[in-house]
Amino acid sequence: MRSRYTGFVKEDTEHLLRTWIDKKRPASLNFDDHPVVWISLTINKTIEGQAEDSKGKVDFTSTYIENGQLSTLKEVSDFIKKEGLWYYVDGASEVSKKTIQRNRPCPCGSQKKFKRCCYVK
Repeated sequence: MRSRYTGFVKEDTEHLLRTWIDKKRPASLNFDDHPVVWISLTINKTIEGQAEDSKGKVDFTSTYIENGQLSTLKEVSDFIKKEGLWYYVDGASEVSKKTIQRNRPCPCGSQKKFKRCCYVK
């Protein structure tokens, strides 16, 4: 899960597609249509998914900024292991959004005003 989050942060399309299970993998990813600034990832809990397991679930929360809004993504993701490698299958997610005032501190932690930091028109 952490490697996929890092893949989204770095917009590493190759890694993300490689770690998606074949039958659910999209043909491509486009980061240009939805530019985001990733803030954090919290793993709330895991179910199975240890070295000896062949499947697992990851309950996580990630926060990011998109279109001037602080977004929180909560998801429970399903993974399976094939030939020693973990693959993302799918997940049940919920997104909540909150508008960030331009003159408030940026939620990224930079100590700058949002309009001078991660604000994108």
